[in-house]
Amino acid sequence: MALPYPIPEQLRITDIFTGNGASVYGPFTFKIFDVDDVEVWTLPAGALGFAQATVSVIKLSDEPFDYFTVEFLSGQPETTKIVVVSMRLDSRSAGVISGTKIDPTALEKELSKIATIEQELRRDINRSVKSDFGAPPFVIDSLVVDGSYLKVSGNRLVSGLDLDAVVSELHATDSELATALQSETIARTAADTVINARIDVIVGTVEGYTSRAEAAAEEAEGAANAAHQLVIEATAGFSGFLDGQGYDFGYITDATTYFDQNWGTIV
Repeated sequence: MALPYPIPEQLRITDIFTGNGASVYGPFTFKIFDVDDVEVWTLPAGALGFAQATVSVIKLSDEPFDYFTVEFLSGQPETTKIVVVSMRLDSRSAGVISGTKIDPTALEKELSKIATIEQELRRDINRSVKSDFGAPPFVIDSLVVDGSYLKVSGNRLVSGLDLDAVVSELHATDSELATALQSETIARTAADTVINARIDVIVGTVEGYTSRAEAAAEEAEGAANAAHQLVIEATAGFSGFLDGQGYDFGYITDATTYFDQNWGTIV
């Protein structure tokens, strides 16, 4: 007996594809039992993540297990990514007993429904966060704060630092540092101005002293030159002492030399 509802090995999900401007897409590579089994997720350009879209699901025929298409409310642009997935939530609405016997067709249908759900479970398990072999299972705390990172606490994953708060605090610190730097720059500039003014005063004073010292040196040099000239003039016409004449040389009280020649001796 041929299987009425054969199920190939598959994960019952499409690859991610992009819109082409149309509103209808399909048929796809897997079949469904009910139109409610289908979910469509889209990622428009600039969005942070996939979100479930509102679509109409149309089976290609009246077969219990059939291919299908999906229709959006409007055309999807090329910048929108799309994924179609089967997410069957099973229920029991029909039995497999007809009279006192098992209905083979009904039983095959139920078994195929179970197979589709097992494939979807395997797909979703593969998409979940899994522990490595030998690692303990972790439980995510229900009070994880939005924007925080997870940290290990025993066998639980709990809220760590609030990253938004940390970033905000860093920005505030940067602002405070910038303000402090600006204030320091203003204060340093003012101090430099005062110091430069004082240096200018000191330089001016030193330059005044230097000018006065240079003038005094020039004056002293002039006096020395004048004294030397007087000596030259005083000795220019002297030819020696005359015999029989008396000369009063006064008193010499220090060792200063007043003439630059030897006058001989008086006998």
